[in-house]
Amino acid sequence: MYSKGDVELIQKYRRVFGTGEGREILHDILLDIGFFKDGGAKAIEDVRLKEFGKRLFFKCGIWNEENTERITEALLNIPFTTPKEATDDM
Repeated sequence: MYSKGDVELIQKYRRVFGTGEGREILHDILLDIGFFKDGGAKAIEDVRLKEFGKRLFFKCGIWNEENTERITEALLNIPFTTPKEATDDM
């Protein structure tokens, strides 16, 4: 489980990224490192950057085995948006 120091650090991360501006910055970081890009990372640097994104979620107390069902549910609650290029062919 988590030590007292781990919990305190997680709380700090959540305070930083839990604000409106903090969420904007986290979103910008994740975009910058290609976290949301489709397809597998081929270069080792890209793999490391994507792993860093997961690490940030871990440091916020989100990305862990206890949250797998909640993470899955939250992701599947995001509405599916058909890419514009797919609808142009219809």
